[in-house]
Amino acid sequence: IGNTATVQTLLEERPLFQRLFNGGAYVTGLDGVVMATVPVSTKRIGVNFMNDENSGYLVEALKGNPAISRPFIGRLLKAPLFVLAVPIRDTHGKVIGALAGVIDLGKPNFLDKFTASKYGETGGHLLVAPQFRLIVTATDKGRIMAGLPAAGINASIDRFVQGYEGSATYVNALGVEILTSAKGVPVVGWFVATSLPTEEAFAPIREMQLRMLLATTLLALLACGLIWWLMWSMLKRQLSPMIAVTKQIEAQSRTNQTSQPLPITSEDEIGELIGGFNRLLETLGKREEALRESEHRWMFAIEGSGDGLW
Repeated sequence: IGNTATVQTLLEERPLFQRLFNGGAYVTGLDGVVMATVPVSTKRIGVNFMNDENSGYLVEALKGNPAISRPFIGRLLKAPLFVLAVPIRDTHGKVIGALAGVIDLGKPNFLDKFTASKYGETGGHLLVAPQFRLIVTATDKGRIMAGLPAAGINASIDRFVQGYEGSATYVNALGVEILTSAKGVPVVGWFVATSLPTEEAFAPIREMQLRMLLATTLLALLACGLIWWLMWSMLKRQLSPMIAVTKQIEAQSRTNQTSQPLPITSEDEIGELIGGFNRLLETLGKREEALRESEHRWMFAIEGSGDGLW
């Protein structure tokens, strides 16, 4: 660890560091001063990161624990970034330094495999550091390093920050109602969230409801039509004797013939009605015959009278 040239060569001979960490990598001693870095153009050699307010990751690594920093604006890169750091130990296991890799969130990085893909047409993904109420990266690059609403403003976001894993519907800062699902990343204490506007999320359900409404309306109309047809057919069948009787009465009324009894075709209310009508016709017929006989007697008396009548 005391041979800075050897440490620098070891870093340069391992392109893996620059391939995985787009912001480069560096090695510090126990004092936090950088002794080797890749790429060299970052000009980190000699810089003491222990003096930074965001040096907690380095302090933790020099204590012997792997650590991930909070997202912050780098002093040298002037870009949003976070750092992964691990301790360097000697052959006896004693911590003698730290190795740190930098992720520049403003440039393409390994997290893009997650955030680059949209969810649906307008949805996207977020990687959130809840302990800092900070968005690490997102599908919408404009939200990188954006802060979450303060505690108490949005109850659903507060639940996610407190460790809730699941889904919730709420209105975001832009006034759009969204459906968000979250899952924790325990190794770093962050969580992944996927959001989608409810207008798009529930569109298939609304479309299904519309189809169900149309189908229900159509079936209701068909049912009404069928009921009307059945009722009309039933009424027509039930009233057909009455219609036939009506026509027969009308035909008899056009002639001078004596009214004949109407036919009874069914033993129901209509049959009873026609029977009653026939009895009425019979009574009227008897009265008419009696009047006719009385008229004949009077006519006979008038014609047989030689002196007249008074």
